[in-house]
This record gives sequence, structure tokens and C-alpha cells, in this order.
Amino acid sequence: MDPIANEVGKMYRGFVGMFQPVLKDSKFLEKGYLTPEEFVQAGDNLIQKCPTWEWATGPQKAKCLPEDKQVLITRNVPCRMRVNGLEAQNETKEVEVDDEWISTDSEHKKTQEKAEDIADLDEEEAKNEAKTKQQSAAANEGVDDDDVLDLDDMAGEV
Repeated sequence: MDPIANEVGKMYRGFVGMFQPVLKDSKFLEKGYLTPEEFVQAGDNLIQKCPTWEWATGPQKAKCLPEDKQVLITRNVPCRMRVNGLEAQNETKEVEVDDEWISTDSEHKKTQEKAEDIADLDEEEAKNEAKTKQQSAAANEGVDDDDVLDLDDMAGEV
């Protein structure tokens, strides 16, 4: 609904409500209007039959209703759209993977791509070892073996 039309309707109901008297006699059968007592009685009956409903205090207080029974609200009611969305979200498919493994991941292709990006441990060790050798060679470049202290020579000094 248009926000402007909603605001105009709210102002109209507020203005008319100031001049309209509170019903004393039931006009439910003729016009579908409830008296405050009938509203409270119907609300209590609804709460007794359907435990998802409960009384609450509203943002605007109606003087003709009890303080703690201004509006009726419902909670934890399943919605078909929400239930269908949750079922689709939790849907899993069993997919056979390498060496007779079964994956129940609903996004198997994405996880498989991520797994391919991860290098094997042997490959990582080989890369690290090659890097270490290169760094050692670069650090020792231009250094004579005679300049490097020998551990046996150091043991004699101590």
C-alpha cells in the first residue's frame, strides 16, 4: 500500500475515533463491530484455542480496553514461503567423489574448486626447500669457506 495513503487513512481513523462513541451494545451481527468487552472475550478465547496468539500493549492506548490487552499478536507461525525456502536451503545431494567417497555438500562444485586450489603438502615442502636453498646460496655468495668459523675451532676456544 502507498505510504501516503496509509498515513492519510491513519489520520482519518484517528480523527473519526475522537468523535465516535465507544459501543455499549453489540452491533456485530448488523455491522461486524465489537464492543470492547466482546473484543477482550474473543481475544481470550483465541489465546485459549491457539497458543501462538498473545495479548500485548500497543503503541497507542485505547482507554476502553485493559492496559495489558490492547492488541493481539501472534508469533512462531510457520509461513509456507519461509518453510519452502528453508527446505531448499537445506537440500543436499549425495555425489560420489574420488576413491568411493560420498559428498553430501549441496555446493559440491565450489568446494571441489577450492580443494583443487590447495596444494599438496609434498608440493609445499618441495617449494619451501627450494626457496631455502636459494636464500642460503644468495646469503653465502661471495663468502670464502675459510672465513666461516668451524665448530671444532670454536670448541677449543671455550
